Amino acid sequence: MAKSKNHTNHNQNRKQHRNKIKRPRTHRYPSLKGVDPKFIRNMRFSKNHTNHNQNRKQHRNKIKRPRTHRYPSLKGVDPKFIRNMRFSKKHNKRHPQPAEK
Repeated sequence: MAKSKNHTNHNQNRKQHRNKIKRPRTHRYPSLKGVDPKFIRNMRFSKNHTNHNQNRKQHRNKIKRPRTHRYPSLKGVDPKFIRNMRFSKKHNKRHPQPAEK
């Protein structure tokens, strides 16, 4: 008995094009398997100090409300205005009026 054929590529090309030949899928993050451990360690630490990661960092440290200060900062305000403000506070105190008889 004659040996039958084991494999043929007949019609395979046509079938592949019927379903469109697609590129292999690329993953979002390539694997770090086999990468220098020193580099991976440095990358892990550097992720804490980049601008693109601040949101995740704030959530990790529990987002806190900004502190409210008793008096707003007067840094960079016109010195004449500050002096005027100081005198207006000093001479604007309300004193109880003595009852006239």
